[in-house]
Amino acid sequence: MKIYLLISGLSAFSFNKRNLNATWYTTTSDIAIETTTVQDVNTTTVVNVEETIVATVLANETVLTTSGVDIALPTTTVIVEATVTALAEPTVVINNEQNFCESVGLGDSIIRGEQSLNVSCSLTVFGVLPDFDHMVSTIITEPANNAIIPLGTNFTVSVFSINMDFGFFDDPNSQYYLSPQTINSAGEIQGHTHITIQKLADPNSPPDARTPVFFRGLNDPSPDGTLSVQIDGDTFNVDGAGEYRICTITASRSHAPVLLPVARRGTADDCIRINIV
Repeated sequence: MKIYLLISGLSAFSFNKRNLNATWYTTTSDIAIETTTVQDVNTTTVVNVEETIVATVLANETVLTTSGVDIALPTTTVIVEATVTALAEPTVVINNEQNFCESVGLGDSIIRGEQSLNVSCSLTVFGVLPDFDHMVSTIITEPANNAIIPLGTNFTVSVFSINMDFGFFDDPNSQYYLSPQTINSAGEIQGHTHITIQKLADPNSPPDARTPVFFRGLNDPSPDGTLSVQIDGDTFNVDGAGEYRICTITASRSHAPVLLPVARRGTADDCIRINIV
C-alpha cells in the first residue's frame, strides 16, 4: 500500500508499529491503523486513528486516516512517496524540527543564529554532504610538530586542506549554525577553518575547551587550500612556558564542523604540539 507524506517546511517524525519506506514521517502516540480512500486530486488531510500522521494524496490513493479530521496545511510542501511494510518494532526517527526541540524540553531554547552558553536546540538541517571522493582532510604544515619556540617569539601557523572551498563565513553573531552545509559545483564543502591553541597542563588530561589561549577564524578564500595566521609571541605571556596544542576546526559556512558522508574515514582536522620555552 502506497501513501504520500506531505512534508511541511522542516518536518521529521517517528512512526510506531509500522515502518515507512521514507525519511520523513510523524507520530504522537501508539496507534491502531485504519485506511480510507481519498477521491479528490491533491486532497490534503491529516490522517489518524489514535495518532496523527500528516499526509497528502493523489486521486484514488489509499492513505492513513484520522477520525475524520481535516486540517489545512501550508501550500509549500514536498511530497514523498512511501510504502507501508510489515509490522516492526517501534522506530524513532529524529530530525531538525521544532517538535523535537519541544519533545526534549527545549522549545524555548531554539537558537536562531545566535551563540548560546546554555543548553540549546537547533532547527537547521545538516545540508549537503560531499561524495566519498571529496571528503575534507587537513594538515598543519607550520610550525613543525614538537617545535620548540622561545617565549615571546612571533610565529606562523599554516594549514593545507583538500576538498574545501574556503572563503564562506556567515556572521557568527547572527547566523551561527543557521545555514545548512553547502558544496560548490566541484563537490567541495563551502566554508572556512579556525586555529585554536590550548595549553596542556597535563599531557594525559584533556584541556578545558572553554579557555583557549588563542582562537582565530581563517575566513579568506584560498584557491590552493592553504591558509595561515600570525601568532603574536605575547599570546603566551600569561600561561607561560610549557606544552601547547594547536588544532584546526574546519567548518561549513555557518561554523558547524564539516559533515562527511561515511563514518569510516580519516579526520577532517589536524593537531600538533609545540613547546614554548
